[in-house]
Amino acid sequence: MKNQTASILLLSILAALGIFGLAFFLWILPESVRLVLDLSVYDTYGTRYSTFYYAWLGFAWVTAIPCYAALFFAIRVALRMGKGEAFSRANAKDINRFALCALVDACFVLLSNVVFSFLNLNHPGIFLFFILVELFGVAIYILFRILAAYVLQAAVLREEQELTV
Repeated sequence: MKNQTASILLLSILAALGIFGLAFFLWILPESVRLVLDLSVYDTYGTRYSTFYYAWLGFAWVTAIPCYAALFFAIRVALRMGKGEAFSRANAKDINRFALCALVDACFVLLSNVVFSFLNLNHPGIFLFFILVELFGVAIYILFRILAAYVLQAAVLREEQELTV
């Protein structure tokens, strides 16, 4: 597959992820949380789920920030791939930044769940579920850090080869 074709396919996938992410964070997630809370929780003040709903919705929207930052770095990598610069120092830096976004998101999820547990806005089962999400975020961080190291090594080899020719 040519670099240009791979870049176009990757950009198409990233655009679809961005659009689905917007739909998820702005429509699907609020409706899902509202549905679950309609079935199970009422606030002690007699208002319907205000504390739970707004706390969890705010949490979800803040987790979207590192996700879209990572999407931005992935788009930059895809654009450089289309220019034939797949193995470059700039791509290695952006892949590292992508990995850092995953780690920041995982740490934020852990911290938020601990705070929600102390505020009695969390269920132990939800806390255990999010442990899996945090482990996934850390795994993504490790995998992309390794990928960035290999891209950097390839960039160095490419630069050395260009100097010898």
